[in-house]
Amino acid sequence: MNQFQKLTKATPLELFIWMVGAGIAGFGIGTLTADYVVVGLSIGLLVIGILLHGWGMFRIYKKK
Repeated sequence: MNQFQKLTKATPLELFIWMVGAGIAGFGIGTLTADYVVVGLSIGLLVIGILLHGWGMFRIYKKK
């Protein structure tokens, strides 16, 4: 089964968490470049986004 087929068989919740995680990670990266945002908050957002996105990818791609 190729990667595209695994994505089409993913549940809506898995896809939602995968996409939201990517969005939060991107937002965290963006806040790291801003001078007016607390660095701890930016790193926290980045870590949360990476964890959510990674969990979503793991759930989608571990299926056989």
